[in-house]
Amino acid sequence: MSLEADINRFMEEFYGELPLYDIRESKIINLANLGTHHFFEHEMAVIDTHVVQRLKYISQLGPVYNVFPTARHTRFEHTLGVTITLNKMWNSLSENGSLSFLGTGSKPRKILSDLRMSAILHDIGHCPFSHVSEVVLMDFPQIESEIIKLGAKPHEIFGHYMLKSGIFRDFFDDLNKEYDVQIDIGKISGYILGVVENPTDEQFIADLINGQYDADKLDYITRDSDFSGVPLALGIDRLLLSLGIEDIETYEGKHKKLIIYEKGIMSLEQLLLAKIMLYSSIYHHQKVRALDHMIVSILRMIIDQEIEINGYEINSPIDLLKLDEVR
Repeated sequence: MSLEADINRFMEEFYGELPLYDIRESKIINLANLGTHHFFEHEMAVIDTHVVQRLKYISQLGPVYNVFPTARHTRFEHTLGVTITLNKMWNSLSENGSLSFLGTGSKPRKILSDLRMSAILHDIGHCPFSHVSEVVLMDFPQIESEIIKLGAKPHEIFGHYMLKSGIFRDFFDDLNKEYDVQIDIGKISGYILGVVENPTDEQFIADLINGQYDADKLDYITRDSDFSGVPLALGIDRLLLSLGIEDIETYEGKHKKLIIYEKGIMSLEQLLLAKIMLYSSIYHHQKVRALDHMIVSILRMIIDQEIEINGYEINSPIDLLKLDEVR
């Protein structure tokens, strides 16, 4: 059975259904490093699902908080941060005229609506300890073949197939009717992988959520720096003002891609250097690496010896989606 079919079955057996809660108001959410931001009614309905709420119990940096005590941020607040950052990127592109080719009608609003939803859902495929557990996931031949097929990380592949499941299709059918929106779940599942149906005209859309300098990277680099206490020099605002969209020649032909104009080169260099610093200072810190290897060894032992965790055996990679770091 294919991984897509396995995930569809997992969604039906584990979640049964995704209830559409009666959210009547939008919400203003405040994040420590990004301030306040508006989330729409239909977005709150998605945020309140068990699938997204589960991210409150999955740490952004795995066991890093054992070395850097304040680095206790989770995938949940990162998800909100990516949504806010993506909206800022879109506004910058709109203000500098880069989106003028889309017109002023409903098309740009529809694209932004789908993009915001992809930001909210982009990390739902993460397993306990985030990227640490992905080392174990890659032990499974089924995952290895999907990585080759889709060119994506395990959690992106999981999220992609979760969104294509019957449970999510039914949920979004109800959501679109209840809140009079037109969220395209097919496009969102593709954005998570960084792909679009028509890259000639639309590749820049996926680039905003999964590209070389996407909202995901802009959020986690600043967030990991802020909450670990490792200071970095970042010119994010300058970078946002330097974004543009151009037709770029690729080996597959011309694609309309997200670019950074020359005035943003220094900010881009700062971003690249910041990422290098985070790897040397945090991600590859000797004690963090020791903890990573310890968790990987424990997970492999649990799988090999068929040890139950909270009543579940890890017989397949998908079984890790039943777990978080608390329950």
